[in-house]
Amino acid sequence: MAEVAEGDGAKVTAEEMVKVATNPLIRWMWKGLGFLFVGLGTIGIYIPGIPTTSFMVLAAVCFAKSDPKMYAWLLRNPLFGHYIRDFIEGKGIPFVSKVFIIGLMWTAISLSIWTITLAGDPGFGQTIVGIVGIAGTWYVGWKIPSAV
Repeated sequence: MAEVAEGDGAKVTAEEMVKVATNPLIRWMWKGLGFLFVGLGTIGIYIPGIPTTSFMVLAAVCFAKSDPKMYAWLLRNPLFGHYIRDFIEGKGIPFVSKVFIIGLMWTAISLSIWTITLAGDPGFGQTIVGIVGIAGTWYVGWKIPSAV
C-alpha cells in the first residue's frame, strides 16, 4: 500500500484513502473484520509474539471501507496511529522495529520448530515453518521500506 500518485503528481495521504462500500452488508462485513483485527491487535499489546501494528493496519484497511470514524480514530491513536499512517502512506517502519519484529519472529519460529520436533514430526512441519520464517524475514527486512 505505497503512496498512490495521481495524474497531477499529488500524493494521496492516509486520510484520502477512505472508500466506503455502498452495499450495507459488505460494509458490515468490513466493519466486523475491523473490530476483529482491533481485538487481535489489542491482545498483541499484552502477549509477546502476537503482532499489534500488523493487525491494526488490517483494521485500518477494513475501517477505510466501512467506517470513516473508526478509521480516523485508528490514525489518531497515540500508541500506534503514526505506525499505521506511515505504513499506509508507504513510509515504512523504523529500522529498530524491523530488527525487533524479526527477532520476535525467529523466537516464535524456533519455539515452533522445537515443539513440532518434540511432537515427533519427521521434518515436514519444521521445513514448512522454516520456509515461512525465511519468507517473512525477507518481506519485513527487504520489501517493507525503512522509515527514517
